[in-house]
Amino acid sequence: MSLKLYGPVRSRAFRCVWALEELEMPFEHVQVDMKKGENRSEDFLKMNPYGKVPVLETSDGHHIFESAAICLYLADLKPEVGLAPASGSINRAQMNQWLHFGMTEIDAYLWVIARNEWFYGDKKSQEAIDQSKMMLEGSLKVLTEHLKDSEWMIGTQFTVADIVIGQALFWGSLLEIPYSEEINQYMAKCRDRDHFPNVKKYLPS
Repeated sequence: MSLKLYGPVRSRAFRCVWALEELEMPFEHVQVDMKKGENRSEDFLKMNPYGKVPVLETSDGHHIFESAAICLYLADLKPEVGLAPASGSINRAQMNQWLHFGMTEIDAYLWVIARNEWFYGDKKSQEAIDQSKMMLEGSLKVLTEHLKDSEWMIGTQFTVADIVIGQALFWGSLLEIPYSEEINQYMAKCRDRDHFPNVKKYLPS
């Protein structure tokens, strides 16, 4: 299968690159220059009308956006790798549970903080930052407690949930979010994986 992944690696596209590396699936990486507005071009908007990265293009011309959806699709193409447990299994339900937790209770708050800290300039809302940090603190406590008794998000099996949560946590470290010892150890295990992406490989030459 021929696959194209659109989006700079220093974005949520990193999750998809990580999944592709874990699955050892060949793909073409297509840079999208956000500063030049390439994500708002007519051609790009046909792939994702919201104008955001990443986007995955399949060999039969279908386009998938939203990083978690892309990762799940890819994982199901090679079920033998185990990035996504079998449909209908309790492990699949638990993976989905933590996947959605990562998107709604970690990623979403980090994105509010990042938008305000990095992009809004004099429109920055300190109230929004403070509220998001307060909510995120509760989420990180839940995650810390879970990681005390679990190697990965669903026991000993590394899944798409770990890719989504792991990437979000790396993002949070750039925002200087304080983490517990358990979370720092979890992030170190993520980095130590054989298929953890080398970002430099995917940067523009």
